[in-house]
Amino acid sequence: MSFGGGGFWWVPCPAGKNWASTPRRRLVGRGTVERRWAGAHYTTERDILKLVRSLFLDDLRAEFDHIAGTKGTQRDSRLREFHAKLGMLKFLHPACGCGNFLVVTYRELRLLEIDLLVALQGKQTQLSMDVATLFKIDVDCMFGIEISEFPAQIA
Repeated sequence: MSFGGGGFWWVPCPAGKNWASTPRRRLVGRGTVERRWAGAHYTTERDILKLVRSLFLDDLRAEFDHIAGTKGTQRDSRLREFHAKLGMLKFLHPACGCGNFLVVTYRELRLLEIDLLVALQGKQTQLSMDVATLFKIDVDCMFGIEISEFPAQIA
């Protein structure tokens, strides 16, 4: 399936390709000069993770691991404080394009939050739970600015 507009076309990679080594989508339709002038660049998830991890994610993960590894009565309250801290984070990408950086950041934060919730819930044998009430990380903490209309619509 293709989505086009403003000179951009997003197309799925061809079937039969090695999906593990191929980006899910490729940007085609604009020439190199036009893409460079517009600042339209595709960044791989691997490269996004390098940046996001080094900027803040590794520090958050280390803080969580330290708190989760502690023993005693303060552990759960410290985990709840850390959870509140995660819920207060805001992210702005001033040239977001289609939002790849924001999407990967959101996913990685959500995975950290899930690990935190598992640590908080422990080995509870509750049959049902409304997890929507437990999550503090929301897409509303992600903000992006884009001058081109089409990438902003995708984001």
